[in-house]
Amino acid sequence: ITPFDGAQGPPSGNRGARLGVLGGTFDPIHFGHLDAAAAARSAARLDEVLFMPSHDPPHRPQGPHASAFHRFAMTALAVNECAGYRVSDLELARTGRSYTSDTLRRLHADGWPPLQIFFILGSDAFAEIATWHEFPAVLDAANFLVISRPGTTTDDALARTPDLRARTRLTIEDRKS
Repeated sequence: ITPFDGAQGPPSGNRGARLGVLGGTFDPIHFGHLDAAAAARSAARLDEVLFMPSHDPPHRPQGPHASAFHRFAMTALAVNECAGYRVSDLELARTGRSYTSDTLRRLHADGWPPLQIFFILGSDAFAEIATWHEFPAVLDAANFLVISRPGTTTDDALARTPDLRARTRLTIEDRKS
């Protein structure tokens, strides 16, 4: 398994490539993560989903139980047979907190424009987005794909961040009704 080399940017000859980024501690990775990636890939027609284990997640009260090496290895094993899925050690290689804004800035520096990056997160995380490092500027660094999670619907999350409602588009749940 080859770690993600962000320096390559979008595939040559395909400047319209769409990159999904699914961050998390992956302690451990589970079917919910894989299902979220599949739903996002299908809904947004993503060419690839990059799984990004975080080094030191700022919104988690205690650090991961498994080592960075083991979390990367578990994630790599989970996506090994999944075409279009890769694992990145970008955040694991950095020291300090794992901020989405720093990760997205690095992807931009590596050639990925904001319009081609789709950051995948659960509705529970999105409900707290106003507390994120560099909010609201981080919202301009990528498209954000919000996946409903048990206990927090996308409407619940938007109710906690009403100023963002004008920036949202149709959700998968909206399309089903």
